[in-house]
Amino acid sequence: MSCEQYLIQSFMWKPCVSEDIFRQMAIKCLKVDSNRSQEVTESQLSNEMITQLVSKVNRSIRHLNLQISRGPNETDGTIYYAFINTADNEITRMANQWSQKEILYFRKLLTHIIESRNAFISSTKALNIGREDELKFSITGAEGLINKWVEQKWLEEINEGNVAIGVRTLLEMNVYIREHFEVQDCYRCKALCIRGSNCMSCEIKLHFHCVDSQFIPNNKCPNCSKQWAPSNGQIASTSSTGNSGKILNSNAIPSDDSDEDEELIERGRRHKVYKRSKLM
Repeated sequence: MSCEQYLIQSFMWKPCVSEDIFRQMAIKCLKVDSNRSQEVTESQLSNEMITQLVSKVNRSIRHLNLQISRGPNETDGTIYYAFINTADNEITRMANQWSQKEILYFRKLLTHIIESRNAFISSTKALNIGREDELKFSITGAEGLINKWVEQKWLEEINEGNVAIGVRTLLEMNVYIREHFEVQDCYRCKALCIRGSNCMSCEIKLHFHCVDSQFIPNNKCPNCSKQWAPSNGQIASTSSTGNSGKILNSNAIPSDDSDEDEELIERGRRHKVYKRSKLM
């Protein structure tokens, strides 16, 4: 097996990984390279070697509309690598893995999240979107899909049960998002920025994790030098890790009084009790 084949197979098993995991994959990949006389250790693996490896693999799979892409998680800036499809239609091509109804549900979630003031929605709203007439998912069905998408990094849980765009979506659907929504790049890292804050004077945008005292000395905008005034939507966006990937956390009473709504509220109560017990 060649070095490139090993890395591609690794990504087929886990298509979106953090930089730390990717470095481990790269080391194992280089071990099977017959052209190398000695193994590469963690300390010897340079950024240049990683760049060369990724470029080499991408050249070999370009004709298949596949690519290894790299970008930051919007919560804390952690770098991820993803094995993405570069075909023209950024969402219809998911039909190989998802049903048409699941694609429609995800598209609706994407629209609600990106167009919301804070670039996230409550888990209750996310579940209720799945119950709309076009979709009619059961609570259990909608909950299962959202939890799966969180686990696969299409979505991300932030701030005790709210739902935001995940890093895999930012990498895999970059073109689709740019074509369908009014979005900006982060002024600092140049990556697509959904969750961030704008300068109130010149409207440049920065990820929350890209705003620091070194990049904005004296709290001045790096572009216009006027006072940097983050939007009211800026909040601490710490991912929740104490609930095994489950995002359900009812923060608001749903829109009607059906039996399913009562079940949704009760699930939210149980989830809150569970998370509270994990912290004790």
